[in-house]
Amino acid sequence: MFSRISVVIALTITLLGSAATTTLARDGEPSSSQTPLSTMGAVGTYFATVNAGAHTGNFTRLAAVVAPGAYLTRTDTLGRTTVYEDLSTIRNYYQVARAHRALSEVGIEEIHLLSSGVVIAYTKSDGPHGTVASRSAHVFIVRNGMIVRLDWVVLSGK
Repeated sequence: MFSRISVVIALTITLLGSAATTTLARDGEPSSSQTPLSTMGAVGTYFATVNAGAHTGNFTRLAAVVAPGAYLTRTDTLGRTTVYEDLSTIRNYYQVARAHRALSEVGIEEIHLLSSGVVIAYTKSDGPHGTVASRSAHVFIVRNGMIVRLDWVVLSGK
């Protein structure tokens, strides 16, 4: 089993490389318009929206921070990886998870700006009676205030 640090290092190296390649391929040169405030703001709004949706079932506000062609890649503790491509598929994932009672409020334990447009967040979700249901690491790629990619690894729990 991989340690938390080795998983995070592997994810970070992979995402930083893919973010640079994607930016160069699409724009011809790296984007300099991204500011740390809009990057962290997008990630904070994302978690607030998911937490609100866990209570209400309404995930339409994700459109304010998730790009229409975004990718969410989720890997569980058994190593199973699922990729959700585009905003509507990502919203549907959250609606289905909520319907199956597999979605609870997420708390940020640590969050770090790795570079302009790249954020890593360590989270926990609460289970019944104040127990911790799961711990995860999330790596976000943000461009112009919109999340274009989220890689989410569940480190423990469900």
